[in-house]
Amino acid sequence: MNIIADLLTFIRGVFVIGIIFLGMQQGIKALPATVLITVFCWFTDILDGTLARKSDKPTHLGHFDLIVDVGLAIALAVFLVIGGIILLLPVIAAITLTVLFGWLFHSSAPRKLMMGASYGAFILVVWQHDARWFLFMIGSVLLFMLFFPDRTRQQIGDFLGDAAKLLHKRQAVNSEKEIDQG
Repeated sequence: MNIIADLLTFIRGVFVIGIIFLGMQQGIKALPATVLITVFCWFTDILDGTLARKSDKPTHLGHFDLIVDVGLAIALAVFLVIGGIILLLPVIAAITLTVLFGWLFHSSAPRKLMMGASYGAFILVVWQHDARWFLFMIGSVLLFMLFFPDRTRQQIGDFLGDAAKLLHKRQAVNSEKEIDQG
């Protein structure tokens, strides 16, 4: 099973890079192919993690999984920049703030928020350009939720837990500031 999980992670990484090349070569015309690749990446992310957790041996590429996941979100943002849909400066600012806040607060919540914003922007662009592909994406997400309900609950719970920790840290910092000023 580890070989399959590693292979899925590797293929997903190649496809993430492919999204950028598609955007550079075809621009927004590559939207249908990019939708298919994105859904494939989401599915293989769920599948490789499931296979890796069921195996007795660690995977060789498991430590790249997070990099590939973040890479997909960035690749979709770059695709939208190349396609002339969004501006480069806000994307650079969002990535910079994500890294900064993640480092400052030792939290994965900023990364997850950036990834969600990137996916959300991409889904909205798909909706604006072709409702059929939008329905395909939404239907795929609903199928993932149906077939992998535990993973869905875990992802949502992890995000909400990280966000709560981040807010708690922020409140603690504000309380310390009030004490210092008082």
